[in-house]
Parts: sequence; C-alpha cells; structure tokens
Amino acid sequence: MFRSLLRFVFVFVPVFALLAMTAAAETHTGNIFWAPQNATTGGQKIDEILYVITVLTAIVFVLTNAVFIYYLVKYRRKKGVKAHYCHGNNKLEIFWTLLPTVIFIALVIWSIRVWNELLESPIASDALEVEIVAYQFGWDFLYPGGDGKLGASDVRLITPDNKF
Repeated sequence: MFRSLLRFVFVFVPVFALLAMTAAAETHTGNIFWAPQNATTGGQKIDEILYVITVLTAIVFVLTNAVFIYYLVKYRRKKGVKAHYCHGNNKLEIFWTLLPTVIFIALVIWSIRVWNELLESPIASDALEVEIVAYQFGWDFLYPGGDGKLGASDVRLITPDNKF
C-alpha cells in the first residue's frame, strides 16, 4: 500500500501537474477562463478581489493537501504499532480558526469599501440609461429610442414577446 501511495505521489502527481501546466500554457482567445473584459474602472477593482480570493483558495488547497499527504505517510498503519489517542493542541485550533476568520473579515471590509465606492461614484453625463429584465439563465435589455429616452412602462403591455 505504501508503494502505491509513493507511486501516486511521485509519478502521477508530477505527470498531472505537467499536463496541467501545458494546458494552461496554450494560447486562448476570447478570455474563456475568466470574467469578461471590464467596461468600467470598477470592474477592475472587483476583478482584483476575485484574483485575491482565487490565490488564497489555491494556497489553502495546496497547503491542506500537502499536510494531508504528509500525515498519511507519517502515520500510516505499521505492523505491531497500536494507534493512540491524541487530544490535540488548543492553541493550534484557536490559530486555524482565527486566521480564516480574520481573512474573511478583511475580504468583507475590502468588498464593502469597493462596493460603496462604486455606488457613490458619479454617473457620467453621457451615460446611457437601459432597462434590464433578468430571468433564470438570461437577461433582456431595452435600449432608448432615437430620442435617447426609454418608452413608458406599463404592466398591461407585458407579453411573452415584450417583457418590458
């Protein structure tokens, strides 16, 4: 069993990593792996938050799996050795509870600041007012006419062909 674990760790993981790196190195068009191109400066700030969350998640994933594999190998079953109960380490448990809490609180504060900054930013004088109807798996947009104004909305005019 130990040999199969070693084979997995030292053969399959590097091969998988090599394949993943070559797949990531391919040239892609159309930004198919991330959010669409930003139309506003606020989009760049939101993307920064997404990048930080993605990097933090990747770091936690790698560290967690490294510790997991380490303990799988170190404390594997051995002939003649009985398992023993270990209570744990309260200081370590407090640390790994507080660290994610602090990170989440920092992300929440950062996100709220970015969101408030976006809401408080002035609307451009040449901004285009658009009506949007959202439904599951889709959006419908109503743009202003030639005069630059949206038509009057009336609930009685809504039909399957006219969602506005």
